[in-house]
Amino acid sequence: MKDQVIEQLNLSGLPYRVIDHAAVFHVGEEPAELVGIPMTKNLLLKDRSTGQVYMIVMEGEKRLDISALAMELGSTKNRLQFVKYDDVEATVGVPPGHVSIFNLLNEEAKDVQIAFDKALLQQPEIGFHPNVNTATVMMRPQDVINFLQIQAQEPRVVDL
Repeated sequence: MKDQVIEQLNLSGLPYRVIDHAAVFHVGEEPAELVGIPMTKNLLLKDRSTGQVYMIVMEGEKRLDISALAMELGSTKNRLQFVKYDDVEATVGVPPGHVSIFNLLNEEAKDVQIAFDKALLQQPEIGFHPNVNTATVMMRPQDVINFLQIQAQEPRVVDL
C-alpha cells in the first residue's frame, strides 16, 4: 500500500518527504518523529440523501462544525453523518486510523470527494499517511492539490 503511494508520487514528479514512525491512530498520539509538525485530521462523512461520501481534511486540533460544513457542501446538518467505523475499509480501502487523501488510489475510494479546510492549506507543509499509519508523507499544500488533480480528483476548498 505504501509502495503504491510512493510509486504514484514519484511518477507525479512532485516533491515530498517520508517520515517513518510508530503507528498513529489519532491526533494527539504523535510519536517523537512528528512532534512540531502540523497534524491533519481526515474525516469521512456521508450525505444520507445523496450517498455522496466526503473526506474532510482539516487541522488536527480543530473541531469540525458540521453545520458550517453542511452549508459549504450544499447539504444540511441532519443529512451529514460520519461513516460508521465498521464501514471505513469498504469505503476507502483501508481500516480506521489509516484514512488519508492517498486512499483515493484505492478502487473503493474512487467516488469519495475531498474537501480541504482553507486554513489547513495555509500551512507550509502538510502530512498524510501513505495508506498505512506507520509513515507520514509531507508535502506543500499546492503539491498535494496538484497530486490529486493528476489522479483526476478536483478537491474542494471549504471554510470551516
